[in-house]
Amino acid sequence: MITDDNNIYFPYQKFARMGVRGLATLVDDNKGELLSDLKLHDTRVVIDGSNLYHFLYYHYNIATQYGGDYDQYARKCRHFFTMFRRCNIEPYIVLDGGYDPDDRKLPAVLERMESRRLRAGKICIKGHGCVLPVLCYATFRQVLVELGIGHVSSTFEADREIAVLSKRWKCPALSNDSDFFIYGMDGGYVPLDYINMTLCVYNNLTGEASILGTSHTPGENEFVYMPVKYYNYRTFVQRFRKKESKFILPMFATLNGNDYIDPSVFWSFFAQIHVPKNPSKKACNLKAQTHMLAVLYWLDTMDTEEEALKHVFEHIPKEKVESVRELVTKVFNDYRYIDKFSSVEMDIFLENKTLKPGLVEVVPELLDFNEKPLPQWFVENLRSCNTAGTLLQNISVNRRAILNCQIENLREVSTYACSRNIRSVIYGTVIGDEDTDVSLRPSRKNSIEEYDRHQKNTKKFYVLPLRSLQYDSRSIKVPSVHNMPEMSVEDRKLVLLASLGLTPKIISECTDNAFLVLIGVFSCWIKNADPKITENHLNAMIIGLFTLHVRTVRWLKLKPTQETSLEKIGPDLLTRVTEAIESQDDSKVDKFLKHIEKHFVKPDKSSRSTRESEVIHGFSQFQACYMDTLYLNQVLMSPVNMPNPAVILYCTFFYNVCRDFDTRPKPDFYAAEILSPDSPMHRLFTSWKETVISLCKSSISGNFLYKTDRVKTNSKKKSKTKKQKKEKVESPVPDDSDRSDSESSGGYCDINNKFAMLGMGDD
Repeated sequence: MITDDNNIYFPYQKFARMGVRGLATLVDDNKGELLSDLKLHDTRVVIDGSNLYHFLYYHYNIATQYGGDYDQYARKCRHFFTMFRRCNIEPYIVLDGGYDPDDRKLPAVLERMESRRLRAGKICIKGHGCVLPVLCYATFRQVLVELGIGHVSSTFEADREIAVLSKRWKCPALSNDSDFFIYGMDGGYVPLDYINMTLCVYNNLTGEASILGTSHTPGENEFVYMPVKYYNYRTFVQRFRKKESKFILPMFATLNGNDYIDPSVFWSFFAQIHVPKNPSKKACNLKAQTHMLAVLYWLDTMDTEEEALKHVFEHIPKEKVESVRELVTKVFNDYRYIDKFSSVEMDIFLENKTLKPGLVEVVPELLDFNEKPLPQWFVENLRSCNTAGTLLQNISVNRRAILNCQIENLREVSTYACSRNIRSVIYGTVIGDEDTDVSLRPSRKNSIEEYDRHQKNTKKFYVLPLRSLQYDSRSIKVPSVHNMPEMSVEDRKLVLLASLGLTPKIISECTDNAFLVLIGVFSCWIKNADPKITENHLNAMIIGLFTLHVRTVRWLKLKPTQETSLEKIGPDLLTRVTEAIESQDDSKVDKFLKHIEKHFVKPDKSSRSTRESEVIHGFSQFQACYMDTLYLNQVLMSPVNMPNPAVILYCTFFYNVCRDFDTRPKPDFYAAEILSPDSPMHRLFTSWKETVISLCKSSISGNFLYKTDRVKTNSKKKSKTKKQKKEKVESPVPDDSDRSDSESSGGYCDINNKFAMLGMGDD
């Protein structure tokens, strides 16, 4: 459930997860008739990027229960695209942009948000399940950059843009969105679920196919291919029609409902049609929903869309006919006339790999919340994916942020509360110098509307934009996206570092900008974590980051083989960490790796204790801080080259290391032992910790505890009465009005707390 402005709860409308309801099941149940085998090779493919980065995480069964194993995920992404290149397949990636400002899809988005939160809650308690980690998009996109794979972001949803490009290039589209079963694409459609990841080699002379061996080099008459199942819309239509008609599938999809139309409006119509008692030999498997098959057989009796719609509207209540007609017409046209939909000349964009001078005209104008044009540089960065459209376009165009639940303890404050101050700076850059009256009741006119978790429900909050930052003894104005290009790189970097609370002394002493930003993220994490994290969280993060860098450095030094030669482009690493690794004796690095090797194994847990949930919750709070810092860096035109999440986050490993440190009576001694005392890596570990702790002294006093102290704290908690425990669960999310610096930290306001309005003036 979700709370609206008037403190009234309303249930979600029920919508499908993606595409046309039940259509994927219908195809799966009849794949022998509707899908054909294809050897995929020597071709372009247009890929639904938003679908693919979800698919790869789940396909390779990468752990999600501890918050995200991004190192492993990046490796699997590289492997996937390496297989494509072995088959001479050239991938072009099209990603979703922001949400359409007409809000047609908002109920579906919130329903998915609710579903994700429920799944995350089960994982938190039982320790198993799947929820896509929040930094997968950033990791996936960084792999595309490393491998030089062309990619672009659509203005809004990408599926119709993908269909346009596939039809224009006459090449297959790859996705798991059932909408692609409907679009009339001559190049066809390959569902991601039907890609066989085992590469094969085919001999044109003998007609024989075999699995490709690791040492096999294809001969002159051979080619390497990926076995896939292929779909063409004509096969589907001809199964139910005597002759092909282009309106059949678009009408079928419209009547069965999708993210925009609730099929319940057609129930009276469905009651009038039936599957024939003696269907033809082309009948489909009846495991599918009966009404879907009934619609297909009924459409076989219709000659035109006008005739079909007239019959449908006869069964719609008169008072609803016009509103339903408008919606049905819009959805039907979107499915049928895909050629007229394209808003970005993606073929020009993708073939040039990146936006270059002279290509500006391929990027259309984008209007902000007040229907004024956003600056061209910002729109270009959105389309080229240099700026994440999921958040930054949504807050620019819709003044809304959807914060998807992480793996976290649902009895505690949302992990995104930890990074709210950073987001308030982002909101300040987007709203800019606009004259907004903050004394009025918070709304999308003067604030950003955030949908976030509140205990076990979804709740709507408003966060005021931050207009200035305190840096040392002076105030720094938060720049607007409209004047951003006029600022120097150093000035933009200073805004980023000041947002993270770094001091002039630390900034002057460190020349590695990425390292400096990471110190700031650590300090924000420790200062704002609620509940507070332990020192072992920080120990595990630094040890884990060292480990991921060691693994990457050694992987890059491996002698390339035929199988790995295309993968040898590594992610950006932190210079200070790589210098420490390179300065350390190989024997000591080997000793370090031997010590921590056991921590890469996934813990065998059927349920979780309170402490285990606290550990995971703490690392999820770090992810929120890192992600919002990444977005802030992007909206500031990337003054700092931030590292890929794949070289700083491997949450299963971090969890194991933190739990190991919890068992040590003297964790710092243990860290010295595994890093080798007074070695370059140990000195960096010590200085890093000291720097972060010095920035957080006022926040960690009495709270930044080792496990030995934590046990005492937990024993006291057990003495709480049932009434006290109940109060903790039912208490509202703490807002920034409880802090002495609430106004300067972004003006967070819980719209459902009537007392929060007292200091904000009248409406």
